[in-house]
Amino acid sequence: MIKKHGLNETEIISKDFHLFYSYDTPVAAYDEEIGTIYVTEKKYSRTTTAHVKKWIKYLDEEYNWGDKIELTESTFLHLSQEMNLGKTLKLLTDEPKKSREVWKKRYCNLLEDS
Repeated sequence: MIKKHGLNETEIISKDFHLFYSYDTPVAAYDEEIGTIYVTEKKYSRTTTAHVKKWIKYLDEEYNWGDKIELTESTFLHLSQEMNLGKTLKLLTDEPKKSREVWKKRYCNLLEDS
């Protein structure tokens, strides 16, 4: 599932795992099963920092999480690739509606196959 939180804030949810993007960069994640939030240790812009804080506040309201752990930027890029997203996030979120629906369907099919 793709959830837009703001203009440049996107959350991709796969089963019990959430990957959060600021602009086109994966910067945070949430594992529902173990109740852990992962945030990037890399310092980005003030806007990206605000996006992450806002997303964590959203998680506070929606989920019962316990730990927050910092991970490297490369780990988040790896998570994105493992979810078969890579560079397709921009296509998933920015393309015209018809194309976006095609990519959503393709993404859902990828999740079902894994």
